[in-house]
Amino acid sequence: MNKQDYLKLDDKARVNFLNAELSAGKDIDQIASELNMQKQNLVNPLNQKGYYLINNVFTNVFTLVVQNTEVLTDVLTRLEALEKHNTNVNTYTNTEVDTMIDIPDGEIKLVSFRMNSTVYENWKQYTSSQKLYKSQDLLSFALLEYMEKHK
Repeated sequence: MNKQDYLKLDDKARVNFLNAELSAGKDIDQIASELNMQKQNLVNPLNQKGYYLINNVFTNVFTLVVQNTEVLTDVLTRLEALEKHNTNVNTYTNTEVDTMIDIPDGEIKLVSFRMNSTVYENWKQYTSSQKLYKSQDLLSFALLEYMEKHK
């Protein structure tokens, strides 16, 4: 195939051609050279359509995400949490009631303190099950809540 024939192909046909060449043992540089094209002119238009070279195969990443609904659900859940975080209001579920708390703006500090090993292990287990929030946010929330309750 020459450059003009390749450029006449639609995106799916281009991907099929490139994948066939890749599966025949060629690399993307060799294919570009044979087509008398620059590698970026071969790859970038496909990238813009969502096709990326993954494990030496051009794959439509949009299709992969849609097919894997677990990944999509996780991404959407994290996006929702980020939107809440960006408004600086975090929602944490406390038994049956949702509690809204405003965590003050401020820089993140690295601190060190001693604590009971059993409590720490329970904390690690609890925070690892919380996919929406970082451990530092949960700890800030816990400390603020404690201070509010025990003034």
